[in-house]
Amino acid sequence: MKRIQWLSLLCMSFLFTACLDTVEELTIQPDGSGKVEVKMDMGSMLEMAKGMMEEQDLSGMEKERAIDTVIMMSTITDTAKNLSPEKKALFKNAALHMQMNMQKNVFKLDMNYPFKNLQQLNDLQSAMKDGGGGWMDALKAMPGENLDAPAQDLQGMENMASPGNIYDITVTQNQYKKVINKEKLNQLLNNPKMDEFKGMMAIMGDMNATTIIHFPKPVKSVSNPAATISDDKKTVTLKYAIFDIFENAEKAALTVNY
Repeated sequence: MKRIQWLSLLCMSFLFTACLDTVEELTIQPDGSGKVEVKMDMGSMLEMAKGMMEEQDLSGMEKERAIDTVIMMSTITDTAKNLSPEKKALFKNAALHMQMNMQKNVFKLDMNYPFKNLQQLNDLQSAMKDGGGGWMDALKAMPGENLDAPAQDLQGMENMASPGNIYDITVTQNQYKKVINKEKLNQLLNNPKMDEFKGMMAIMGDMNATTIIHFPKPVKSVSNPAATISDDKKTVTLKYAIFDIFENAEKAALTVNY
């Protein structure tokens, strides 16, 4: 039962990536290989989830030892029947570092996705928008686990919970481009549960996102005026409040020529 509880909390966290402080860091090497790292601090999410638990379940979970572990996605996906062979190959070397301490409201996830070339990076960027970067589908595939409840409870709110889904990202040898998908943006803004979600976010307070991109050569131009360029011209950083996306999606859009 306890295993189900923390796995369900993990799934809910993957869905509600907007309710977190998130850092996404992309590193591109000269040969086109590299890695995508996503770091999420979910202390506020954990505190909110604890408030919804039964007292006896909460006291039992708080007495458990703190968790500090690294999980390779391949240990889950190798036998998963709900993932295509293409996705299994894409996420083969992905790793998740999880830290959780119920008593101290510590809940952090660091996800690492290596890629061999830019085509694989583009495929990875597309796949990461579905099911919590592949991890939620992988966890739901674990034998003996029933983790559909969190997704069912949040049905209709998934895109609001992950506003990054309204952007399409493509990377070439000379350009990084993150643009608004107008169809998905309209679906987001017209969602009947939008007011409910905004109220939920207001309770949780400010949530921020940071995008950091390390390029293999100097940057020539950056479209977003809020973005900064490092002294060596090879790193671009963009910070924004996640809630602002709902008012002006352009704040997270970014085109970099390098």
